[in-house]
Amino acid sequence: MGALAFKNYLASIQALIGTLISTVESLDKKITSLRDRIENGIDVVESQRKLNESENDLAKIRTKIEALKGFFVDIKKKWSKAKDRVIGFVRWAPPIGVGVAPHRYTRDLCVIELYKEKFTSMIGNVLSLGALIFDPH
Repeated sequence: MGALAFKNYLASIQALIGTLISTVESLDKKITSLRDRIENGIDVVESQRKLNESENDLAKIRTKIEALKGFFVDIKKKWSKAKDRVIGFVRWAPPIGVGVAPHRYTRDLCVIELYKEKFTSMIGNVLSLGALIFDPH
C-alpha cells in the first residue's frame, strides 16, 4: 500500500469511528426519550421493548468503536513506515504476451514471494492485517 492509499485507509477508519460516535449520540437521545415515556406511563410495553433494543444496539456500537480505535492504533504503529508495508517481492515475471496461443489471450502474470513473518494472522487463503473488527450489517 502506497503512502496515499495508507493515509486514505487511516482516514476511512477515523471516518467510520466518527459515524459510529454520531450513532451513539442519536441512540443516547432515543434512550432518554424512551425512559421518559416509560416514566410517564406512555405505551410502556412497547417503549420498554424499544429501550432494551436501543440499549443493546448502543452497547454493540460502543464495543465497535473501542475495537476500531485499537485497530487504528495497531495499524498506525505496525504499518506506518513504507518499509513495513512491503509484504514480499516479485520472484518471477515473464514478458507480457499478446495474442498468446491457443485462444489469443493476453498473458500478464507474476509469482510473488511473500514474507511469511508479515502474515501471522493468515487463516487459510485469507489475508488479515489485523483482528476481526466488526460485522458491518
